[in-house]
Amino acid sequence: MAKKLQRKFIIIATLAVFVVLVLVITPIDIYVYGNTVTRLHSIATFLVESKGQMPEYDEKEDDFSQFNLNLETRNEIRFFSLVISDDNTIKEVNMGRIAAVTDEAAKEWAVDLLEDDSHKNFLNKDEGILKKGEYKYYYMINDYEEDSKIAVFIDCTSRIENAELIIKFSFAIGILSIFVFVLLIRIFSRRAMRSFVENYEKQKTFITNASHELKTPLAVISANTEVVEMTAGESEWTQSIKNQVQRMTGLINDLVTLAKADEEREVIVEEFDFSAVVNEHASAFKTVIENDGKKLETSIQEEVIVKGDKKGLNEVVSVLIDNANKYCDEGGNIKVNLKKKGKRALLEVTNSFADGENVDYKKFFDRFYRQDESHNSEKKGYGIGLSLAQSIVNSNKGKISVSYSGGEITFAVLL
Repeated sequence: MAKKLQRKFIIIATLAVFVVLVLVITPIDIYVYGNTVTRLHSIATFLVESKGQMPEYDEKEDDFSQFNLNLETRNEIRFFSLVISDDNTIKEVNMGRIAAVTDEAAKEWAVDLLEDDSHKNFLNKDEGILKKGEYKYYYMINDYEEDSKIAVFIDCTSRIENAELIIKFSFAIGILSIFVFVLLIRIFSRRAMRSFVENYEKQKTFITNASHELKTPLAVISANTEVVEMTAGESEWTQSIKNQVQRMTGLINDLVTLAKADEEREVIVEEFDFSAVVNEHASAFKTVIENDGKKLETSIQEEVIVKGDKKGLNEVVSVLIDNANKYCDEGGNIKVNLKKKGKRALLEVTNSFADGENVDYKKFFDRFYRQDESHNSEKKGYGIGLSLAQSIVNSNKGKISVSYSGGEITFAVLL
């Protein structure tokens, strides 16, 4: 129990930290990369408007300010430009500010971009980042004259790599932060949960000891009642005492079972014939069910083999059939069906339940839940069986669910 709770605490805390890191790091990375691309877009727009040339600063002082450029920008930008006619003929090439690209390569890139619509961005414009070998170029193609276009290519290798480096670094910091947090939370969670574990263990010990202590006076009361019946004969009062003793004994046994439910018990995983298990329990309950004036119907597919805790799954089948008989309407039907569902086994236990329309089925697996909250129901049980069944099914990596339709309630177990 303590280990499970600690694992859940670590998982939830880690997910919370992960979400926070994502919400913090992602906007920063988007801003860094977006700002880089926006900067390149401004430079490309400026060069397009300057007809593919870098003008002198004093000639374009106002335009430089408009695009957030300065005197140093003029010297640091490496680019080339081409003027292309509508029939994709190169009319003019300006390669004066680039060294890594030949005239032929520049012409080939420009023509390829114009002929291939896949390079257009979401606004259907010829603009984006072109990767060629170890270099990256931001390109923009725009109308130039009536019968031609201008293409500008800016070397953005260092800018993009710097942005990508920041993104990778932030991602690595995020992963490292989660790792360190998990390590720390594992250490400190043990200390934080120490008092809880101690209280929980004391609670289990108290329940177990109190249960054993209560059995002694109950045994004495039962023995004295039998003596009274032998001397004075059986009466409604002695019968009532015996019924309450039996009921109290059942509750004590359930409390002990509940106290041990969350203990890490040894589970033997094995392959076994689940059909034989279901058949055995259905046959065992048949007489009890028929004596209660109800009808049992079975549809059990042969050789349904499952892999799991045989002892625990035996208990699940017993709990479900007993529960179906306990809460089935008078003269109603109980159905036990088992079949293969792909590579899985599906067990369905159904019983008539006319008053099931407005029942909160989500609470059926809660411990001590009973539909009759007055606790005056004649039906035996204290809402522990289904909770234990769910715990066993979960430990076998299966699923248990409950549904209601057509006046019948069905418990389904998928293994």
